[in-house]
Amino acid sequence: MTVPVSPSDHSSEHSSPEPEETPAASSPEQDRRIKQLTFRAQALEKKRLAAERTLRSLLEGLLEVDDILADAVRRTEADGPNPTQPVPELLEEQIGAAHRVLRQHLLAAGVEPMDLVGGKAVPSISHVVAREPRSSVPADTVLEERVTGFYADHEVLREALVVVAVPGPDPEPDPAPEPPTKAPVPPRRQLRRLTRSRRRNRRA
Repeated sequence: MTVPVSPSDHSSEHSSPEPEETPAASSPEQDRRIKQLTFRAQALEKKRLAAERTLRSLLEGLLEVDDILADAVRRTEADGPNPTQPVPELLEEQIGAAHRVLRQHLLAAGVEPMDLVGGKAVPSISHVVAREPRSSVPADTVLEERVTGFYADHEVLREALVVVAVPGPDPEPDPAPEPPTKAPVPPRRQLRRLTRSRRRNRRA
């Protein structure tokens, strides 16, 4: 018995496979966005590497400061009770050297002191902790930085604690320290001369 075949069956047997869909070509806007993201990623990577180098350089500078201070301690201990150099002078010299080295490395890392002395106090970068009368300088002039303020990459890293001038007579200078008084020297004991009668008695 022959089974009739419908035209739709014939067409399904001999029809060719449908072609696969190809991805749509990227638009100019997509290309631009991809380039922007790539550029930003590269810039962030450069900043990260630069920050790591700066941090490493700063840490190495702090190690140099530690070396200077440790050398001062060793030299003080090695001299013992008879130091070749007075201890206060030695410490002053070593501390000064450590401070200079530290400041150099801070500058290399983009950290710099504000140096406000002589200028007018600015509230956004300094905090007034004391006021002193002065007749020769304008009011609010910074006379002293009790705590140094610092910038980091031109932004405030730490505010300065300052002493400023206010109108008024200059304070009296501190009196000069009095020289140390020496202990009074006891008077020399004078030998008493013996009378002639006593000298005769001793000879007898």
